[in-house]
Amino acid sequence: MKKSIVIALGAAAAIAVVGAAVTVHQRAQLLAGSSRVEPVLPGLGDRLSQVEQVEINQGKTTIRVARMGDHWVAPDKAGYPAKFETIRKNLVALADLKTLEAKTTRAELFSRLQLEDPAGDGAKSVGVALKHAKGAALAELIIGKRRPNLSGGPDRIYVRRAGQNQAWLAEGNLDFRVDAAEWLERDIINIAGQRVREAVNVLPDGKRLTVRRDKPEDSDLKIVGVAADAKIKSQYSVNAVAGALETLTLDDVRPASELEFMPAGGWAELKTVDGLVVKVEIANKDDKGWLRLTASYQAPAAGAAPADGKTPEQVQDEVKAINARVGGWAYHVSQYKLEKFQTKLSELLEEAKSS
Repeated sequence: MKKSIVIALGAAAAIAVVGAAVTVHQRAQLLAGSSRVEPVLPGLGDRLSQVEQVEINQGKTTIRVARMGDHWVAPDKAGYPAKFETIRKNLVALADLKTLEAKTTRAELFSRLQLEDPAGDGAKSVGVALKHAKGAALAELIIGKRRPNLSGGPDRIYVRRAGQNQAWLAEGNLDFRVDAAEWLERDIINIAGQRVREAVNVLPDGKRLTVRRDKPEDSDLKIVGVAADAKIKSQYSVNAVAGALETLTLDDVRPASELEFMPAGGWAELKTVDGLVVKVEIANKDDKGWLRLTASYQAPAAGAAPADGKTPEQVQDEVKAINARVGGWAYHVSQYKLEKFQTKLSELLEEAKSS
């Protein structure tokens, strides 16, 4: 082979190697640019103590929680207590949120990732703003579609920093639900049905249902004032009347002063074996049933209280704690729970067979 041909082939090979190296280098740069791990909100971890307000918005819905001294409250719910643990977990999750991969910068594609403007009608994105006490923003983020992490570990979620067009796939466990109740202290009261000695429901038409436990240790309650041969449909349903205050939680809350509670609206009263009495008044507004609770103490008859029950002093302390928590508030609860306070006698008894 001629020497000139060998030289030419060598030069061509060298050019090909250099070209391949350049291509590999360029591809590595592209990958490095699109896939990097860094905080989505740099420096937020050092500024979490400065967060005084959290604002969540989607379409026309806005949810706000704010710090008041050592507590968090919901300003739009007349300052009702907010759920600190939910707020804390999400603030820490925002500070820990890490980018995994750069995605589109094209605004017309944001809706595919649910990263469109959160304020738009029908938006599926969620906007989150963390603010100082005076309202200045510390950090703002748009949260989009989730992607399951098939290998386990933290969620994958699309995000976009507010005011920027770069979308990211990020890693972190965020739970910014656009549901006001999820950010409130939802627990109202929890009185075990087995502790209840007597439950009375009075309906708007004046009809009354009373169920009572003969002895504290009895597992079942009886309906008061029915014929001896009356047949109940279900003992479970009778006992459930006494369980109306078990794990009672709110779906919404408002000041009780905004509503008119009248005897004609119906009410219920539950008395425990150790002297706790809880009266539940019912009002209707905006097509919702609302409950107002008041606790009091009524000493049980001699020998009627269980030996292992609470002392009178403990029950009276419980009364104070309940009234401090629920006083001044009206609660909207699930329809299932509301119906427990409105159970009718006819719903518990079998219809009498005609002869």
